[in-house]
Amino acid sequence: MNRTSICSVTTGLTPPEVEPQLHITILGGGPAGLAAAFYARKSALSFAVFEASCEIGGNARTLRHGPFMVDTGAHRFHDRDPQSTRDVMALLGDDLLQAEIPSQIVYGNRFVDFPLSPLDLLQKLGARKVMAAT
Repeated sequence: MNRTSICSVTTGLTPPEVEPQLHITILGGGPAGLAAAFYARKSALSFAVFEASCEIGGNARTLRHGPFMVDTGAHRFHDRDPQSTRDVMALLGDDLLQAEIPSQIVYGNRFVDFPLSPLDLLQKLGARKVMAAT
C-alpha cells in the first residue's frame, strides 16, 4: 500500500473567546483549498489545511528551472463574483495584474480558446468529440 506523507498543515483556530461551531478539514492547498481556508477564517471557523506537497498553490504555481520559469497550470483569475473579486484584490494588492491577453490550451494538436467557448469547441474539435465529452 502506498502512503502519501503530508508535508504541510496550516491551522486556523478560532479565538478563545469564540466557541467554534465546527471544525473544517480542508484537503489540498491549491486555490480552492486556500479560498476555503480564507473564508473559514473570515467566518471565525476552526480549520486545518492538509497539503501533500511541500508547497502550496496546487496547479497555480510557477517553477524555476535554471533561467526558465514554467507555469504548472493556469494563473488567471476569471472573476464573476464581485465580492470574490474584491477579496482577491485585497489579498494580492499590486501583485494582481490585469491582462487582456487571449488564452488558449492545446488539445489534440489544436489550440482551443480559454475560458472555453461552446462555439470554439465545436469549430476546433467537431460536434462528435464535443458531444462525447458531455
